[in-house]
Amino acid sequence: MIKGNYLIRRFKGKKYYLNLENSKDIGYTPPLSYNENFKFTPINNINSKINYFILHINDDCNMCCSYCFEKEKKNNKMQLKTIYELIDFINTEPNVAEKINIRFFGGEPLLRINFIEKIINLLNSNILNKKIKYNIFTNGILINDKVIKMMTLYDLILFISIDGIKKVHDKNRRLLNGKATHNIIEKNIKKVLKVHPDKIITRSVLNFSEFENFIYNVEYLSSLGVRQFSFVLPWGEHLQQKKELKNILKVIDNFFEMFLLKIKNHEFDWIGIHPLSTTFFSLLNNEHFLENRVCGAGYEAIAIGTDSNIYPCHAFIYDNNFKIGTLKNMKFEKNNIIGNLDCTTIKKCKFCDIRFLCKIRCHADNYLSDKDVQKKDDFKCYLEKYYIDSICKLLIDLKNYPKEKRLISLIEKKYRLKEYV
Repeated sequence: MIKGNYLIRRFKGKKYYLNLENSKDIGYTPPLSYNENFKFTPINNINSKINYFILHINDDCNMCCSYCFEKEKKNNKMQLKTIYELIDFINTEPNVAEKINIRFFGGEPLLRINFIEKIINLLNSNILNKKIKYNIFTNGILINDKVIKMMTLYDLILFISIDGIKKVHDKNRRLLNGKATHNIIEKNIKKVLKVHPDKIITRSVLNFSEFENFIYNVEYLSSLGVRQFSFVLPWGEHLQQKKELKNILKVIDNFFEMFLLKIKNHEFDWIGIHPLSTTFFSLLNNEHFLENRVCGAGYEAIAIGTDSNIYPCHAFIYDNNFKIGTLKNMKFEKNNIIGNLDCTTIKKCKFCDIRFLCKIRCHADNYLSDKDVQKKDDFKCYLEKYYIDSICKLLIDLKNYPKEKRLISLIEKKYRLKEYV
């Protein structure tokens, strides 16, 4: 529950108190007084400008992943005319921020590496008064010397999809001919890390049924030398049984116990795990931890399809029900169905006590699960609350290790790529 300026929750048989005005004020002792006049002031608002462009440059892919949400797409390719339209849009649209990120997405974008380089050179030559950063979301199969050189030349960040240990990855992520891909991707990740240890983020999809492998996956990626890794559940998947949920909670408990133990031992190789890192660091450093939106889809981030149309995110590419503009006519609907959704407008989120701390409000997941952008999965909501409680318990435990807390903050400032995860 929320009382004044405090979130009060019970976890593992203990009540804890989190000050929503100062997250460093957290503990098991009730405060002497509450600010009953406290009002939430989340950092995100509808006046934010577009700072993230996801370019869906092709539908083609060299892999066939079991959980892919793009199976029905055709073999469309983005043309240069769309890039010229994008340049005009960025230069003239008042809702575009001064600092922007461009993500190359697909399909598999590295199938068109020469096209990507053309786009970068065109944008760098023609975009006025903007600072641009670039990243590529790739399955990692086609990473070669040219890609690594481009990372240096254009300050490129790579998001590489790898689902962790070999048996988990190869079960779901194979080439079109059915061949396993884990060994290829591991080799390419090591190749990139030798040159650019701080320009790589791995993205892992973990099914509910394979969650017992979560810690093994974390240990494996960390052993490769990856400093930032992200774990997500596959869109559209439901948790079917309470027994499964209990097993997942055990894994989460074990993870946080190991995480605290590693910190005690001055081992900080796990602090770059997303989504843990996002919530953990915002609370640890008392910065921007109250958010009414989890992602910027539809208002801070937009996706551009091969058809030159604008969508809230890559999950809605080609779905005309969610089209929010077009580059051809220089139109963008700022007040759109996804952009207007936040925890104050979604019925199920409105009265949830962790609504401003939640990090799983994915409208695409809701839509792919139940054809309703607002319908939340009860099990996923429960898991998110458990995850928030676990982080708060960790923060309380870390009060006994002030030196380690300072070290964590220093490492985070040096290595974490905040704007990308």
